[in-house]
Amino acid sequence: MYSNIVTGKLKLKGSTPEAPSHGKKKKKSKKDKEPKEEVVNNNNNDNEEENSAIKVSKTLTEAEKRHREKLAKKEQKRIDQLVSKSHKEKIEEYNKYLSSLSEHHDVPKVGPG
Repeated sequence: MYSNIVTGKLKLKGSTPEAPSHGKKKKKSKKDKEPKEEVVNNNNNDNEEENSAIKVSKTLTEAEKRHREKLAKKEQKRIDQLVSKSHKEKIEEYNKYLSSLSEHHDVPKVGPG
């Protein structure tokens, strides 16, 4: 009666089967605990960033490129606005905003009195 029921996780087409996990963690050896020193070459990092940007730009459609450019412009505009104000100006603007709020936003009195 129930012989045609499959038990276990559902599997998607084309996915690779996962190796079963037994829940045991491997212990790290002393060699793994020591920090590894890496030599960083700035020229390679710049080239890698440029290459990844080129690869991304090849895979994006024109609409996606325009969208990303628009987002970058908005972000730059927001950053420029934040940088243009001094701390004093920001505080004055915030106080002005708080004074314009209605009493509905005030902290209610709690307790007797």
